[in-house]
Amino acid sequence: MRLLIADDEKEVELLLAPALAQHGFADVTFVRDPAVSVQKIQELQPDVVILDINFNVKDFDGFEVLRRAKLLSVQTRFIMSSTYTEFSGKAIAAGADGFLPKPTSMDKMIKKINEIAGKAGLA
Repeated sequence: MRLLIADDEKEVELLLAPALAQHGFADVTFVRDPAVSVQKIQELQPDVVILDINFNVKDFDGFEVLRRAKLLSVQTRFIMSSTYTEFSGKAIAAGADGFLPKPTSMDKMIKKINEIAGKAGLA
């Protein structure tokens, strides 16, 4: 399964890369810029994207990444993530397949990835 993690915080990559590898996820790409996220989604066609809602870029948040990516890739599944749990309903309404609050445990993240992948017939 190909994963793409789009989050502007470098610490996310430093924490998740080894943890995901321990759980058997070998094909994981990390991106910290929203515009690059859209490009990588088009280029790599990941199975699942975990997408931070709050990028530190004016007028280009995770919802805009999702909107643009949905125009490019109908096969990719999206899990949006934020410290603001009130965004969960908006994320689903915008077309995300799931939502993860931040912070979350690795077990919950793996469960959500597998749940979304399973619904798509990927697991």
